[in-house]
Amino acid sequence: MFSRDEVDVDAPAPDFDAFVRARTPALLRLAYRLTGDQHLAEDLVQSALGLTHRAWRNLHATGNAEAYTRKTMYHLQVSHWRRRRIVESFPGVVPDRPAIQTDHAEQTALRLSLHSALSRLTAKQRAVLVLRFFDDLTEAQAAETLGVSVGTIKSQTAKALERLRVLAPELAGVTVSGEMRRGLSEIAAEVEAVDLRERALATSRQIRVRRTVTAAMAGLAAASLSVAVAVWPDHPPRPPAVEPAPSPTVLPTEQQSGGPDLGPLKSATITVPSWGAAADATCPTGRVTLRDGQYQRDAAHRPVNVLSYVTVDVDHDGAEDYVAHLTCGEGPEAGGRQIVAFRRSGQELELIGRVVGTQDGLAMMDYLEARDGGRIAVLVSKEYSDGGQNTVPNQWRVYAWQDGRFRQVDGPTAFPPRPPTALLSVAPPSLSFRPQDNGFTGQMTVTVRNDGIVDVAQLEILLVLPKQVQPAGEDWDGCTVRAGSDQTTLVCGVPGPRAQSHTSRRFTFVAADKPVLVDDPVNLGNHYVSVSQAPPFNGRVTINDPEAVIPITVP
Repeated sequence: MFSRDEVDVDAPAPDFDAFVRARTPALLRLAYRLTGDQHLAEDLVQSALGLTHRAWRNLHATGNAEAYTRKTMYHLQVSHWRRRRIVESFPGVVPDRPAIQTDHAEQTALRLSLHSALSRLTAKQRAVLVLRFFDDLTEAQAAETLGVSVGTIKSQTAKALERLRVLAPELAGVTVSGEMRRGLSEIAAEVEAVDLRERALATSRQIRVRRTVTAAMAGLAAASLSVAVAVWPDHPPRPPAVEPAPSPTVLPTEQQSGGPDLGPLKSATITVPSWGAAADATCPTGRVTLRDGQYQRDAAHRPVNVLSYVTVDVDHDGAEDYVAHLTCGEGPEAGGRQIVAFRRSGQELELIGRVVGTQDGLAMMDYLEARDGGRIAVLVSKEYSDGGQNTVPNQWRVYAWQDGRFRQVDGPTAFPPRPPTALLSVAPPSLSFRPQDNGFTGQMTVTVRNDGIVDVAQLEILLVLPKQVQPAGEDWDGCTVRAGSDQTTLVCGVPGPRAQSHTSRRFTFVAADKPVLVDDPVNLGNHYVSVSQAPPFNGRVTINDPEAVIPITVP
């Protein structure tokens, strides 16, 4: 007997056959980008097509077959992240460059360098790069595709790009995303076309047999239990007394950010100072008018963006001034970043001066604070990372307006050769329920270790659990519930662990019905924990395995 979502693997499926014939070449190219091996690519596509065949009726009716298959491929690849490392088959040796090169030869050498470097990344790093730089997905879209948090996408992207810089330092001066796209295209062109229809159907049959055997074993276990109860003596043991279960705790709903409040800098006329001698010529300077915090001159120039601002009387004239974080463009290829101070002058904001920027040898400065005495504190980094400023060495530097210019008055002036780092990891928790009243109750402890030498001020813990599981008790200070999900999604802000220490948080849950665990090939499932660092930052933070599956047991 087949479920409504499955098809008889022995029955003709002309639509599925046509789908396999039409889309297998493209799916193989994607698989080859992910695995770097012909046989592994074939296995990955075969497994994904087998699962697609099991759900073909619904997928074909809704037109979502290819999206489902591609998403399944990504998840099947991700599911191997912690179990094995893919054996690479890409060439690992880059030819020596000739002494004199043409532009074409230079580009060829760069692509070969990137090709070699990509082959030495881990499977998870390459999967994230394919999503971000080849499929052009946003961090949120990539996280949804892989069934992980945005923080995981950020951290894995940062690690991958940092690894590329180490493996191929000659790529530092080129457009990485453009070279990466070309390199991934060349990789995909190496895969050989293969007919995978019969192998996919064989995989589909194996899935059906496995599910049938599992269902049969469950039925036998239930029958055995019934027989045991039937032959039990007339005086069964008295059930143990149970205490009343705690009531579910109603948590506030998480407030989704609608973007930063840009205040007077949302719509204003300002003067943009120079981005520095090494800045891209497409970065606008001079008098510009902002609309919704952005100025776009034309298609040939990058936009000027206002990311954030603080108010502080920097020039001590008794009136508040505005200190803004400006960028030329955005993301890893931004033409420049700078912190700039303005004063109110009629309907315009008059330029006071530049506090600090990329022209000072810095790459990131995402956080700024107003300090006493008209001073401005800026969190600066010499390296850029899509994973966030906390994933690269950073330090607070303080500036003040003196003698007609901004000068640094406090904080370090250089980065040490070995910057201090926090090393975080989450210990896999377990949640064991016991019967209580007419339902179940259980407790779980989440522990986050810090094996580094930097204290972490604040953490965010994300708990994803079956919808039958609800928070209970008084252990939920600082927690919210995330709306719009068919599972229980809880977000908790907790104090972070100090250096060489750990922090633990206990949570209590109730379930009126037995929790239904979901483990599917497309998403992580509905029972895992994820941790990330929350501002304020103070030093580099590395998080190893930020997510862990929560084993749940119910009697």
